[in-house]
Amino acid sequence: MNDSKVLFVACSLIIGCSTDDKLATSNTEQEALSGPTITKAGDSWAMVISSSPEVGLYINGSTQLGAFLIATYDLDSSLTDATGSFTVTPAVDAAFVYTLRGSGTGYSGKQLRLQRRPGSDQLEAAASTGSVSCGVIASGTATPVTLQFNAASHTFTVLINGAASMCTSLPTKLQPPIVGFHLMDASNEDWGGEVEFRNLTLQPPVL
Repeated sequence: MNDSKVLFVACSLIIGCSTDDKLATSNTEQEALSGPTITKAGDSWAMVISSSPEVGLYINGSTQLGAFLIATYDLDSSLTDATGSFTVTPAVDAAFVYTLRGSGTGYSGKQLRLQRRPGSDQLEAAASTGSVSCGVIASGTATPVTLQFNAASHTFTVLINGAASMCTSLPTKLQPPIVGFHLMDASNEDWGGEVEFRNLTLQPPVL
């Protein structure tokens, strides 16, 4: 069987799982999300967390070159401005990528990327002017992260633990409508490790 593209749903007596591809939420302002659809190669794998309202994903990424996993979440409708949020708990030395997905042309027009590199505790954001360190995402600690995208000003802001970070009003080439997001274990060597995402949401900005 070709395992390069699978929809992977696994069960755990501890955190549970779900075969329903509609993510439930107790927040009535939350846009409905479909997913995740998981594309993978190598020994990277993932488990859906369904302990509502903290729906999320556990990723165990292989650190081998070429091994990867991409979990794709789609919006049932599209947004012009968007606020994506998640709570992330990475293991020591674990790396991860969160990507807000737009509808422009080229990589930067379609993706706005946040990441933590292997062996680092810094959350980085890919601004159109280059990579910027936003602040600390500590290993073994559940840290809330919020990514706010403003289409009119072509800027984004990252909050860590609800507070402003070094990534405030940074320029981006991401183009609306916003159609969802990715969670990823990148295929680069040494990228991977155990990372838990909870409280995955994507919604309009709070006025």
